[in-house]
Amino acid sequence: MNGAIANVDHTTFLLTDNEIKKEVFLEYVNSFLNTGEISGMLEKQDRDTAQTEAEKFMVKRGEDAPPAEVLFEGAVNKVMDSLHMVLAFSPANPRFRARGIQFPSLFTSCSINFFFPWPEEALMETSA
Repeated sequence: MNGAIANVDHTTFLLTDNEIKKEVFLEYVNSFLNTGEISGMLEKQDRDTAQTEAEKFMVKRGEDAPPAEVLFEGAVNKVMDSLHMVLAFSPANPRFRARGIQFPSLFTSCSINFFFPWPEEALMETSA
């Protein structure tokens, strides 16, 4: 990691509904939006490295390092603050409604902006 936690820049991840090849990918996005991490993504060694890097950063700043769990939570919070997800989904897509039901964080953990009027057909399908 080499100080990666301390040097995280703001990053945007853009995902359109055309780029979703397998629905399971949305489960990862949903998990990240909900908790800030993807369950099972980091092996113990990687998690320990993240905690060690966070501890080094705090010591460098002259602070006492808290317990390892708090350090990892701080690292997750730093990622959540620095990573912005932009989901560009069309309400006309037949999977739009189903994805909203199956992966609720895609809608409840996001700000939704509509740039064009919805087609009447999409409005009727979503409200059904």
